[in-house]
Amino acid sequence: MRRTVAFLLVLLCLGYLGLDRAWLAADEGIQTTDAAYHFSRVAALRAKLLGTVASGGFDGQRYGGLVYYAAALVSLVTGLAPARLLMGLAVLLRPLLVVGIYRLGWELGREGQRETTGLLAAALALMLPGLVNYGRVLVLDLPLTVAVAWAVGFALTALRLEHEGSPPAQARLGFVLCVVGALLIKFNALAFLLGPAWVIARQSLRRAWQDRRKTLGTTAALLGAGALVAMAGLLLGARGDALQRTLVEATWPGALLFGYLPEGSASTFLGDWFAASRAHSWEATYYTWLQTLSPPWALAGGASFFWFFGRRHGCEDPLGHSQRDLAFWWFIVPVLGVVFVLRGLYDERYVLPLLPLTAALIATAAMDLRPPWLRRGLVALALLGGALNHGFVHHDVWPTARPLACVFLPAWADSERVGDELWTCFAYPEYRFMDRAATPSHLDINVADVDDLMEPIRDALDRPLRAVFLDDLYDVFYALFQESLLSDAPVLQHQHMLLLTDCWDREHMRAVFETADEVENQILLADVVVMRWGTPTDGHGLRGKRCEVFWKNRERFEDAGEASMPDGTAVRVWRAVGR
Repeated sequence: MRRTVAFLLVLLCLGYLGLDRAWLAADEGIQTTDAAYHFSRVAALRAKLLGTVASGGFDGQRYGGLVYYAAALVSLVTGLAPARLLMGLAVLLRPLLVVGIYRLGWELGREGQRETTGLLAAALALMLPGLVNYGRVLVLDLPLTVAVAWAVGFALTALRLEHEGSPPAQARLGFVLCVVGALLIKFNALAFLLGPAWVIARQSLRRAWQDRRKTLGTTAALLGAGALVAMAGLLLGARGDALQRTLVEATWPGALLFGYLPEGSASTFLGDWFAASRAHSWEATYYTWLQTLSPPWALAGGASFFWFFGRRHGCEDPLGHSQRDLAFWWFIVPVLGVVFVLRGLYDERYVLPLLPLTAALIATAAMDLRPPWLRRGLVALALLGGALNHGFVHHDVWPTARPLACVFLPAWADSERVGDELWTCFAYPEYRFMDRAATPSHLDINVADVDDLMEPIRDALDRPLRAVFLDDLYDVFYALFQESLLSDAPVLQHQHMLLLTDCWDREHMRAVFETADEVENQILLADVVVMRWGTPTDGHGLRGKRCEVFWKNRERFEDAGEASMPDGTAVRVWRAVGR
């Protein structure tokens, strides 16, 4: 790598980190949903490393521990405050991401243009909303994206070396190590790496099959049997229940094997699968267009994919043909998996490991343009337009441009999680991720007042409280959950905090939770029950009176006071009688 290239990559990394630092400094720093869960795992592991607890809290863990260990070690330097911890992780991950995407662009670029293509791919990656947003919350998808980008970079290097007649062993070893690292982050790394693994191995397998067909047939049978035994061991081992639960909740094959068939409801499987796949296809389109990429980058990315897979270079050049195959399988396996195999909730971050490919293909398509003046003009437009789009998405610049150039396309499936129409605005006004705005924001709630209501109860019991939050208390719940992790003497016990947003009646709870008894038991075991009370200023109606299970057992609790909220409601705390 030339010094000029290294210098430019350093500048890109510093720019990335500078933007992260400014954004995190302006943001509230509350980790919600999955990020809150991962934050609790890091906090538990950090406590174990510091010797304050004996266990790291990994019982029933569904994910690999690599990111948790890395984050816990970083937290020993930065502290556990989310903004500082995320900035420490960014110092590790952002340079790896930039260099990994540079390598992808370098490998996919044509001879004589490789360095320029790599630099352009790395610069464009700074502007893709998905890659920017998910470095600012504590989730596993950005580290997984880094591991996948490096793995595929090594796979492309192995293909190039093989076509040049050089030994690809070191590149293949690098690929294997990155695959192992990716699997230690999230098991769904397989969806992104099975295709590239097949492409780099198929030529060797074909030659070996021709030379030693009988031996390889026996070996393949033994490997298949070993894989089945290993899978059975995982499902029956210490993490078997967690893995089965994940397979049932997240995948249709798992639901069929461990759900529909044992329950005798296989006849309904096909209809359920078709309805869910149709809804997922709409959600995937909606999220990719409006959140993962944004309309301008979605158009550029789509055009680049068509160009890359349809250009003559991929048909006539042997290396170009292999690169096209690898990119195709990298792309198609997870996309089909998300739409047709994924059973649980779809989230835009599930396809985050495809964004390095998108950046590399946009750069490759731009560098293919002729004549040179057109190429330079388009690259300049992409960089300047991308910078403006970054301001739209992450810093709310030029809000008066939001209503311009908008057309709305109707949905083809029902989905409660996304809108029923697709905005095509080039300055879409509501970019979100992880159920929050993509711009820095602040909690508009009086968490301290709610805390003050529970402090005397905690002092009286001389231990952290078990708490159940009812109805519309999403922001209060996660603010107090994070506070319980950061405090040396927490008011609430985060392991026993439960948020119930759908607690209307027993029939409804059975539909949502499959059983109402467990929910009722958790409410009855709670030291405090917290609910939103009153009519908000937006006039959406009364809250706090919908949980039949609570009101049926109202005599077990006494009113401990309420804290006023800026929206005209109040947060009321009920204390368990006799505790």
